[in-house]
Amino acid sequence: MNFKTYMQTRARKLDLRLFEYLFEEADAQPVLDELRAYQNVDGGFGKALEPDLRLPDSSVLATTVALQYLAKVEADADELIDKAIRYLVKSYDNSRQRWVNIPSTADEHPRAPWWDYKGALEWAEWGNPSAEVLGYLLQYADKVDDASLVATVSARAIQHLNEITEPEQHEVKCYIRLYQYADKDVQAKLYDRLAAQIKELVKTDRKDWGGYVAAPLTFVDSFDSPFASLFDKQMLIDNANFIKDKIVDGSHWEPTWGWGRFEQEWAQAKKDWSGKLTVENLELLKAFGIKVDA
Repeated sequence: MNFKTYMQTRARKLDLRLFEYLFEEADAQPVLDELRAYQNVDGGFGKALEPDLRLPDSSVLATTVALQYLAKVEADADELIDKAIRYLVKSYDNSRQRWVNIPSTADEHPRAPWWDYKGALEWAEWGNPSAEVLGYLLQYADKVDDASLVATVSARAIQHLNEITEPEQHEVKCYIRLYQYADKDVQAKLYDRLAAQIKELVKTDRKDWGGYVAAPLTFVDSFDSPFASLFDKQMLIDNANFIKDKIVDGSHWEPTWGWGRFEQEWAQAKKDWSGKLTVENLELLKAFGIKVDA
């Protein structure tokens, strides 16, 4: 089985359409059509778009994942984005001065053990997802009708980044997404601290890349990435080749984690993840000039 056959027979239609768009010059509209099926009436996304959260209701988590998909597609997605941004603005928890990844209803549905509502409320990592959400509010500033919210969260994001003493990779990734959409003034206030945290987190020895750890390509997705210069070019290529070596049966990648519960639902989530990861990793290898057999 090759990548195309795997995507056609095992992956979600959303990931198949993205695969066709990125690697076969297919039209972008089918990607938008599939993504629209995950959007709820309130404008947020749910319906297990994030495979580890089988919640049908909207969540900030799934909505950020939707915007990550849209970032890969050059097409008129104003209708999807308008609703998503409105949902995110309304979802801001003013009492906690942050966004919370999941709603309380998440606990009523199968999910990974780390997607626990109480746990999400207690996370010390303010930036996950608040820094990433702020990035989208900056990217689509013309769709945000609350400038004071953006100003308040922007100041908090910079303050929090400077207060972090033990960086966490998912929060750093959220800050990188913020960095990509921020103006030069905000970028200047973020860069040095982010660079230091990336260097602290990244394992640079190939023998350490096998576990669920931060490797160079955890934070760098091309030679043009804002933090690519933190690493030797050959190390980035080596990390890409390491990812290539993890291809399963010449056709896909699989998640390196599991739930340890909800066996039937995890089986579906693993399948969903495999299709999603396959597109992401093929895109990553292409960016670093690593060829794989189709």
